[in-house]
Amino acid sequence: MISTLRARIVDAIRLRLRSDVPVPVYLSGGIDSAAVAGIAMDLLKQSNANAKLATFTLAFP
Repeated sequence: MISTLRARIVDAIRLRLRSDVPVPVYLSGGIDSAAVAGIAMDLLKQSNANAKLATFTLAFP
């Protein structure tokens, strides 16, 4: 069951990385956004060993 969930998450991230422009990842500070960023980086590195992933976060005063 866990491997099925992971496969679905990876497929969802792979689908969203299909773009002709760089796709950044928003880091909220939680484990979920860190997991998405990690999986996205792994997927990008499969096609380009020098790939970089832009991330951003927001802070309000």
